[in-house]
Amino acid sequence: MQVSLLMREINHMSSLEMSKAISARRTRQERRGAHKLDNSDEALEQLVTHFGKVSAATNDTGEEFDHTSAPGPKVNMSWWRQPKNQILAAGGLGVYMVASYASFHVYRIYSAPEPPPNISNPAFQAAQEQVYDRIAKDYDDSIGLDEFLMGLGSKRQAILKHAQGSVLEVSGGTGRNFAFYKPSKVSQLVITDKSAQMLQRAWAKHKTQHQTQVPTTLYVMSANKLDWPAEAFDTVVDTFGICSFSDPIAALKEMARVCKPGGKILLLEHGRSDYEWINSALDKTATAHAESWGCWWNRDVLGLVREAGLDVVETKRYHFGTTYHIVAQPGGSKSA
Repeated sequence: MQVSLLMREINHMSSLEMSKAISARRTRQERRGAHKLDNSDEALEQLVTHFGKVSAATNDTGEEFDHTSAPGPKVNMSWWRQPKNQILAAGGLGVYMVASYASFHVYRIYSAPEPPPNISNPAFQAAQEQVYDRIAKDYDDSIGLDEFLMGLGSKRQAILKHAQGSVLEVSGGTGRNFAFYKPSKVSQLVITDKSAQMLQRAWAKHKTQHQTQVPTTLYVMSANKLDWPAEAFDTVVDTFGICSFSDPIAALKEMARVCKPGGKILLLEHGRSDYEWINSALDKTATAHAESWGCWWNRDVLGLVREAGLDVVETKRYHFGTTYHIVAQPGGSKSA
């Protein structure tokens, strides 16, 4: 019976604890004048010796475990197996990561020094057009996620539904608008860009993905000096190009010059916001962004369009006013 009780105790004791128990029992017996251990003590001592020599053994499943260590508390993981808890945990982690990322950039932007007062004036912005040859190879991969998250594919589609007849697209880049020109409405597409590297990607994309669409030709050419006579195209398009032009007023005037009277000038651009706190952030980061991407994203797009003498027919603003959808016409040809 005593041995049975001892075995029950052993199940909850490590070898170190059992050794301590033996020592304590011996001390008590010596104080009582006893010099021999009783049977239960001998059994306990044998078990302690046995377990002390064995550092590991295998259980019924073949897995190794250490007999000298006391078993730890069991952890109930059943809550994690519930899909709703997994979703909540993943959502919480996502919110934490986004908040941390946003907080870092907000701190970085608003701790930056104040920019010069003329930082948004193109006349005081250094041209960065050479950047596009450098970033052309990875351009689509680099901006693809941003465009998806901002829904710019639908914004491109919305502005280009107005394109018809013979179409000139300036600053066509890597041809991100190819998919949105309708063969039923567009008879000819001419694309220009100052970067030969960007146009090489556009041409490769056209041959592999859009060769059965609208007849297309590409030219390396500056938007500030288009090599066509006046009134040559029914529609002139520019998407996210005004930010990169060394002289945006001259480029817009050239677009108006080659557009037929009553024709359309379609602009999808990014620039200054409706909110001054966003404009402050754009101004503080404008130089670094232009050096990396060739884009001055803090320009007053509507102001530039009006200064160039275009008649604005339709305008929409998105993303706190930083994305511009503009349908315009050459000055003096606005429909009554």
